[in-house]
Formats: sequence, structure tokens, C-alpha cells
Amino acid sequence: GFVRYIIPEYITKHVGQMQCKLFLENPENNDSTHVANFYFTVNDSGITKSVGKEIRVELLDDIVEKVMKDNVDIFKGPKGDTGEQGPAGQDGKDGKNGINGIDGINGNPGPQGPPGRDGKDGVDGQDGSDGKSFDFESLTEEQKAEITPKLPDFSNWQQYQFTNSDGTRKWLGTLSQPIETLEPGLYECSIPSDYKSVNAPADPSGAGYIAEINVTKGQSGRKHIILIHNYQNDIWSKTIHTDGDDRGWVAVNPQGQKYKLTNDDGTNFSKGYTTINLNNEDEIKKIPPGIRYITKTTGLPTDVSSTNGWLFKLVWSDSQLSTIYFQPYNSSQLLQRVTYNGLSEWRY
Repeated sequence: GFVRYIIPEYITKHVGQMQCKLFLENPENNDSTHVANFYFTVNDSGITKSVGKEIRVELLDDIVEKVMKDNVDIFKGPKGDTGEQGPAGQDGKDGKNGINGIDGINGNPGPQGPPGRDGKDGVDGQDGSDGKSFDFESLTEEQKAEITPKLPDFSNWQQYQFTNSDGTRKWLGTLSQPIETLEPGLYECSIPSDYKSVNAPADPSGAGYIAEINVTKGQSGRKHIILIHNYQNDIWSKTIHTDGDDRGWVAVNPQGQKYKLTNDDGTNFSKGYTTINLNNEDEIKKIPPGIRYITKTTGLPTDVSSTNGWLFKLVWSDSQLSTIYFQPYNSSQLLQRVTYNGLSEWRY
């Protein structure tokens, strides 16, 4: 939750850092817990003149009182002469009775007397009638009230749960509604590959994925949504304002460049995209940029050697323009082709 802290005006008149502590107090047993430390800094705007240190009268009262108590002898005046003895006062009331004295020690026990005669046996009582088995409905209303547990007052509790009763997130299955229509809560669901139908961020590979979704509401109906990609650990955030203005998704934890051009040791990629049709523009656009060693390629010029094994380099300039560099592994011949609203001719 949020804690709103009102800063008194006399504090903000002074430049410097204010160290603060946050406590949670329980008024029922006067117990408190230290939750956190924080601070804020008041800066000098440079527009108005600096303000001298403020003196508060109530603070001076406490300080003066403490100084006088700690230094009583310094503030005492000279001792006056002893006055005449006054008249005797009335006799005081009699005091309370004193405490009783300690009990004396018990004497030694006397000798045991002779045993008495045995008494006659009493008459056997009559057998009682069999009682009825316990029946709740046969009880009076007062008896029912005594054994019925009393529940606390739930009228002032939150009206819906953020999680399941065991603390787990609410599972929605495959999401079938726009994310911004979800009520506040913590959810887990499967985002379909058609992510636009639910207004979700796209997976880099274009596939569906499992996501955690946190939805909260602010004042005047503002809504804030955080979405976490479970496998990629990507985090997105967006805010929807009171007028329905959806500002769109913003990546909270971008991981630097989105694609690698080579392996970590600088060598070319040798796995993935081993079969490519270089006459299909849509298929080319699905390939991330980088340098790869590929085989089984189609769409090459007829005069290029058919020997398998090629160095393939793809460069993106923008969402429409990309450049293909293609070279057989056993040749110095380099081919180039451009995609921009269609495929250009091969250039040697």
C-alpha cells in the first residue's frame, strides 16, 4: 500500500536532509514495529533568500525546563533566616492497628482414639428413566445461542480477494478478454499467440506464453497493469487513465540489444534456420538479424554453385528495409539482395 506523509511547513523552510523512521502501531496493546527508514532532502531553490534557523517557543519551554532541573543548585537563591516556631497543631488521628504477630508453633498431635462402629447400609435408590439422545432442534433459543460460535463482523472487510484462499494467483486459463478489462487482482494465464486479440505484449518468437498479471486501481478509476513473461522474465507495464487513454506497454527491464549477431565467442550461428527460401519476403522477415551457417537453401540464382553450406548475413535497417549477404563457404563470390516492399534482384 501507500503511506501519505504530510511535511510541516516549518521543516520545508530549511535546506538539508531529514532522516525519518516508519513505525506500525497497534493501539490495542501499545505495541509497535519498526518497518523502514527513509529520508528526503529539501533543496535551496536559489530564488528566495535563505531563511535563518527557526526557533519554536514550545521547544524552548522544554529546553529551559530541562536545564533548570539539571542545574537546580545554580538557580537557587541565598538561604533565608530561620523563622520563629509556629503554634502546635492539633493531634493527628490514631494510626491503624499494627500487623498481627506470627502464629505460634502447632503442638504435637494427640493419641489416636478407638475406631467407631460401622453404620447400617442405606436403601438402594430407584433406577432413573432413560434420557433422550441430544437433539439440537429441541434446545431453547438461549441454549442454541450459547453453543453457536460467534463470527466477527465482516461488513468492513475487502469485498473481493486478490488471490485464492491459499495465497496462489487466480488461474484464468487461456486469456480470452482484453487485459485492461480485468478487475483488480493477481492472475496467471496463458497468452495466445494471437496476442493482439487480448492487447498483450508480443513474445519475441511470436508464440503464446504463460504470464503473471497484476492489476490495481487508483483514484478516479485509473488502472495500472504489470505483466511478467514467466519463461523470458520480461516485464511490461502500462497505465490506463480516467478518460480511457491507454498509453500502451512499456518494457520495464529491457535486456540491452534484442538480438545477438554472433555466438558469444564471435563464431557464426550454426543452428536454426537451416532451410530458407530466399524468394519469400515474409519468410525472410521472420529471421532475426545475424550471421549464420545454413544449408538446403532455395531461391538462389541458377548460376550459383549448388554445393551445400553457405554463409548467410541478414541486416535490418528498419521495419521494411533489410539486406541479405550470401556467400558459398568454398567461394569468394558474395551476393546481395534487398527487401523493401518486395525483393530486389541479386547483385554480385
